[in-house]
Amino acid sequence: MEVKIIKANTPTELSSKRKIERLRVAAYCRVSTDDEDQTKSYQSMIKYYTDLIHNNKQWVFAGIFADKAITGTKADIREEFQRLIQECLSGKIDLVIAKSIPRFAVAQQEVENTSAYVKKGLKMKMKRGELVGFQKCLGYDYDPLTKTLSINEEGAKTVGYIFKRYVAGAGSTMIARELNEQEIPTVHGNRWSPSSVMGIINNEKYMGDLLLGKSFTVDPISKRRLTNMGEEDRFYIENHHEAIISKEIFEKAQEIRQRRSKGRVNGVETGKREKYSRQYAFSSMLECGFCGETVSRRCWHSHSKYEKIIWHCGRNIRKGKRFCP
Repeated sequence: MEVKIIKANTPTELSSKRKIERLRVAAYCRVSTDDEDQTKSYQSMIKYYTDLIHNNKQWVFAGIFADKAITGTKADIREEFQRLIQECLSGKIDLVIAKSIPRFAVAQQEVENTSAYVKKGLKMKMKRGELVGFQKCLGYDYDPLTKTLSINEEGAKTVGYIFKRYVAGAGSTMIARELNEQEIPTVHGNRWSPSSVMGIINNEKYMGDLLLGKSFTVDPISKRRLTNMGEEDRFYIENHHEAIISKEIFEKAQEIRQRRSKGRVNGVETGKREKYSRQYAFSSMLECGFCGETVSRRCWHSHSKYEKIIWHCGRNIRKGKRFCP
């Protein structure tokens, strides 16, 4: 089994750097309780760091950032700590001094170190072609012991139906409506929507391949995840498991999807969106006599109980106008 590594995009280094003559130094102080002794310590730290920075001829005073009666394990509620980080990111501070690492961010550093080790271990598994972070997937059953995928016949029928209808020319809205009318639920037991249909169409697993590293964690504190657009390495394995859809059908579906998308695909102008919607009786059948764009309807709800239906051509919808020319 061959694993293809899709390398991350490396940001270019700055061409020029600021020449540092005197370090711009800031200090961070924090006490976690509001009792009298802690308050005195808090005030003493502020005075101590102010005098320390001002008395050093190699330093320039860049401010004192102090949080009072704030826990160090939750960076999001430490306003002064957040302001300090922003000043550093803006290039206004060269050096930060604090009483100790625990005063600065004890739990955060431990979490980040652990996260770094976990991320390294996951990448090693991906390089070996192991299935990592698998979620439910319609048409497949997952064995946690062998970490393998096997076809679920009932789900595979639904997947096959979706690809068959899409390649035949049906849009995602129509396919979702048909599945709901047949009372066929999604893998999570919900009703189908156009986006859930496209989630099936875009999933390479159905032709037997596997792409690992589709998303990544921005930071271990917030645990916010983003779609991987090249910021991190991705790993692609061909013929990883038994396919439900042939590669030819899958690739044909991708071609149709790209034609139906406006704008650019892989940097290439695609032109006007292909007409495919059949949600209503006259969908994609009316054209603007001035610009040739497809006419579609938009509904506005006025202050009365009646809605107002206005027809627009695609060009003027994008420009925010109602009529053409």
